[in-house]
Amino acid sequence: MSRTVRELLSDPLKGTNRTQGVLTYLFRHVLMWRQVNQFTWNKRARMFFDKPHNKSKKDKGNLNKALVNDEFTWGTFKDAVDFLNPVSATFIIELTWSSSIVSKYTIVLDPAEDESDPEVNSFVVDTPSDVFVKPSKVTNTLTRLFRKIMAEEQITSVKWEALLQSFARNPLNAIKQQDREISAAISGLQRELLSDRMSWNSFRRGLLILGPIRQTFTLELKWSKNLSDVSYHSVAIDDPLYIEQE
Repeated sequence: MSRTVRELLSDPLKGTNRTQGVLTYLFRHVLMWRQVNQFTWNKRARMFFDKPHNKSKKDKGNLNKALVNDEFTWGTFKDAVDFLNPVSATFIIELTWSSSIVSKYTIVLDPAEDESDPEVNSFVVDTPSDVFVKPSKVTNTLTRLFRKIMAEEQITSVKWEALLQSFARNPLNAIKQQDREISAAISGLQRELLSDRMSWNSFRRGLLILGPIRQTFTLELKWSKNLSDVSYHSVAIDDPLYIEQE
């Protein structure tokens, strides 16, 4: 076991106070709640590599290095949940809007699902937002979910343009407020958020632009067939870019 893993596990807070992202915080909150020690960590690592869908992942050192990182990618988060070894896991996103309406979206965390063509989390959209006018192959869970959110929240191309303008002209975003810089920032955001494959950071930026006043992320873990053997780990973020209107 590496020194960084030992240091993380010896910390009573399991590093929750130094995480740099939602996904890492949720994983470490579970470590703290379950009081994971070195024995448990090593046992979980062995079980992780014994699973058929992880046969191609043979380097325990790389796994440890990824799991002790203070910021997770979406792929690392899925591996982290797989490492925890619950019976099932869901990731719940709740968006509170200025109207006090709360929208809820759920991702089933299936570690064996192919992110290049997700089936469990297909997020079928009956009436797509007209922002996505060009046909494209949407390749991963986060991209599909973001487009589902855009459709459900009725984000038209006109509204999308207004949201991008509002984001780019908000002084909290450290974008230079000359027309050229604003235009360049908007073009960059368009490319990033309308691409066929979205990272976790891009997904979070997209949510920020949509403008909910609160984002709540909950990891629901079922640990056995007993219906009551479930744990919930949540973090809520009040949007710093939201300015309440009079």
